[in-house]
Amino acid sequence: LEGFCPVTIVQRDGLLLPASTVFLARYKGLVYGFVDEPSLNAFVEQPAKYVQAVLNAAKRAPELIHMLRLQEHFPAASISEIMRQHAQIGGGGSVLAPPKSYQDSNVQTVTHLMEKNMDMSYEWNEWALRRRALQLANLR
Repeated sequence: LEGFCPVTIVQRDGLLLPASTVFLARYKGLVYGFVDEPSLNAFVEQPAKYVQAVLNAAKRAPELIHMLRLQEHFPAASISEIMRQHAQIGGGGSVLAPPKSYQDSNVQTVTHLMEKNMDMSYEWNEWALRRRALQLANLR
């Protein structure tokens, strides 16, 4: 697992802690390193459980596949396989999707609509209104 503790990966949701060279165990021809002795003992009790749990963690977090060199367990996720599939499809250009382009736009909505029918003889001054009322009543 490229020097990372499998028990820590499983128990801490994919946390990669470097393994110590003091705590080592061999399982199915591979040497696994561990952070401390309790992690080593937990792995020795159930090695198949932890190996399978590391693979499940890699399924949940695909970035672990290449970091832990698990390409033989996930052949479709290997970079060489992705490149081969892209070449078979006949994709010209980059393997990656073209960059998205963004464009700004805006719309302005009129907030205060102006009415067309304005009364030009409108008066707001109270004293001017009183003077006009007196003129109309002809009470001078």
